[in-house]
Amino acid sequence: RRAPSKKKPVEPGMLATKIGGDTALDVTVWYLGNSASEIRFLLDDLIPKAVGGKVTLRPLTLIEKWKPHLPENIINDPNQANILVVTGPMEEKTCNNGVVAKCAYLTPALSILVTDEIGSAKCVERKLSDMTPVVVRHFADETFDRKRLFNVHTVPLGYSFTDESVYSQLPARSSIPKASAREVTWTFIGHRKMDRESMAGKLDTAFPKNEFHESIDGDGAIKAYTKAVFAPSTQGTASHERARLYEASRMGAIPVVVGNEATLRKTFSNFVGMDGDMPPWVIAASWDDAAATMKSLLDSPADLDKKQAAVVAWWAKAYDAAAARIRLAVEADYLRRQTLAALGQQWKARGREDVAARFLKPVTPWTGMADLSVYDEPKPNPPPPPRRPVNPAQQNPGQQRGPLRRSGLSG
Repeated sequence: RRAPSKKKPVEPGMLATKIGGDTALDVTVWYLGNSASEIRFLLDDLIPKAVGGKVTLRPLTLIEKWKPHLPENIINDPNQANILVVTGPMEEKTCNNGVVAKCAYLTPALSILVTDEIGSAKCVERKLSDMTPVVVRHFADETFDRKRLFNVHTVPLGYSFTDESVYSQLPARSSIPKASAREVTWTFIGHRKMDRESMAGKLDTAFPKNEFHESIDGDGAIKAYTKAVFAPSTQGTASHERARLYEASRMGAIPVVVGNEATLRKTFSNFVGMDGDMPPWVIAASWDDAAATMKSLLDSPADLDKKQAAVVAWWAKAYDAAAARIRLAVEADYLRRQTLAALGQQWKARGREDVAARFLKPVTPWTGMADLSVYDEPKPNPPPPPRRPVNPAQQNPGQQRGPLRRSGLSG
């Protein structure tokens, strides 16, 4: 029989098993270098609020061109959690190669899938689910009549502000003006399209005091929604989910959505942490029905303010739940990395460098492009190199060949 070990066991409490919710955690976000509004909301607002620490941004080239040995892809701190943001669908071959290699190298705490409105990023979602503990995505899988993978969670689309300064101008949730005291009945922000013209025509007849903004910046959007009672929204390319719904909810303007009840339930009742609760917006089967509901609320200021309070509270809960899911994934990754580091140090103290090397990753100095802060815009791509001069003799190669030989066939 084997003699009992004389080595001192690891005592409970030697390693952290929980991280306080107020502890600031630093993360590195690896994302495709563009300023899409879906990405900016995550980078400038939701992720910083969730982790509370420094957010370092590493803009990447296209995922299929990614190579781990390139200097811009080298991990600087193996003890810091990584978050990978992937945009939209891609070809199956690119997905199998690029996504798998990237996840294997970065070992992200969570991955985020954005800009997949039509649900065609099935390969990307599946590979992210296989390679990372948690996947957060926009647009619920249920909208595409597809069963969700066990570790994939849907979060709201968020705001469309691309200017980081706008997020610091958002009013406190407790200081939003009451709906009954607002001067504009409804406001819409977006370009005029056929379905929007139809919507505006019906609502304009019922409520002449309105505003239609085709072009407006983030600061103007905040002001427009803050003075409006309602914020109607039409369907997008393939989904009813639009950023204006959450911008309006944040400012206390009650969103108005028209559509099929079953479709809307698939779209809006599957957000993480919301237990299937539908948003308390004005939801109707037609714009005529929506106008009738809006008029009923306007006729009762108490009911109108109660409806607005429910909308503001729902969005606060949905936002906090999304941030909490991101926070939980980062906390779990920190604990995992701390545990691996502690195990490596223990084996190192015993003189087993070979075993310790399995747990300790060497720190590789950052030698690529400069890190971006959470509020920096991605740097533009460098200009293409000048084209090489063309040899005049090669401009028309056919002239250099001499006369063509006949094949000997006549006719």
